Order: sequence, then structure tokens, then C-alpha cells
Amino acid sequence: MSAWWIAAVVSLWAVVMIVGVILLGFLRRVTAVLERAEAAVTSGQVNLGGAYVGMQMDAFIALDRSGREVSSDDLFASPATYLLLHSGCEPCHRLIEKLGQLAAATPVIAILDESPNSRELELPGGILPLFDRDGSVGRAFKNGGTPQAFAVLPGGFVAETLVPGSAEDIEKLSSRLTEGGDAVVESSEVVRVA
Repeated sequence: MSAWWIAAVVSLWAVVMIVGVILLGFLRRVTAVLERAEAAVTSGQVNLGGAYVGMQMDAFIALDRSGREVSSDDLFASPATYLLLHSGCEPCHRLIEKLGQLAAATPVIAILDESPNSRELELPGGILPLFDRDGSVGRAFKNGGTPQAFAVLPGGFVAETLVPGSAEDIEKLSSRLTEGGDAVVESSEVVRVA
């Protein structure tokens, strides 16, 4: 092997090592940013374009499995937890798989897109599926992405929101509606029902 080949191999080795160090440093920084973003989104501290705490929901019409219209006035007569899902959303499918043992304190109403795929989704018992025929439900909840969950007080007032990742998240959100009173109180971290 000539001196030129040895120099080329050593140079190539040095370049690969430098690129590796730069890549590892970049990955460390990006990983930290992604972890903080995920923590903020799952804690409910970031609004993804959905309805906000204290907001009164606009009226809408949804459809049940049989195609019968269900009015928001009927739904907002009592407290409930609303779970917005989409048939093409992979996180929604993973969440549905985790909802088998859901024991929410208030009714849980799943709002799905009106599509054949949504109608085929198998939701656990105890979750009322409704379908957004014309997009009015998505507009009322100011849906910015799925899955999203909303604790809604009688009269259609949003008590709390979050991006759920498990049945426990839905149960915690639902329990906020039964903690007493109907005033919405702000804490330093999360807005919740007092």
C-alpha cells in the first residue's frame, strides 16, 4: 500500500469520526427537544388548536350508529367526556386498543369521522360512538388533530382538555367533572374543575 492510500484511508476515517460526533451531538439536542414537546402536549399545557378551557361549545349535530341525528343540546344536558378520533389516525387506533378497561366517572362519547372505516372501529362497551357527518362537530371543538379529549360541563362549557394516551388519561379527565361545583378554577399548571 502506498503512502497516498494510507493517507486517504486515515483521512476517510477522520471524516467519518467527525461526522459521527456531530451526528451524536445533534441527536442528543433533538431528543431533548422532542421529549419536552411530548411532555407538554400530553400534559395538556399546549393547545393543539382545540377548544380551550372555559369556552362554551357551539351547537352541532352528530349521527349515531343507526344514522339518527343527535343534537349537542341533548349531549350538553349532563357532564361528559368527549374523545375526538379519526379512522386514519394511528395514535387513535393505539388509544382504542388501550380503552378496554375504561372506568370513567362520566359518560365517554367518541366523536369519529363519518367514513366506512370509522364505522368498522370496535370501541369498548361504555363508549358512545357518534359520527361527524358534516364537520360541524370538528368545528365546534376547534379540532386541530386527533386524538383529543375534552371534559365538558352541562351547558357545553369546556372544563379541561388533553391529548390522551391511555384509559387512565380519560379516567382522570372524566373525574374532573365529578370533583364538585361547576366553576372553572385556574391553577399554575392545569386548568381544572373545582
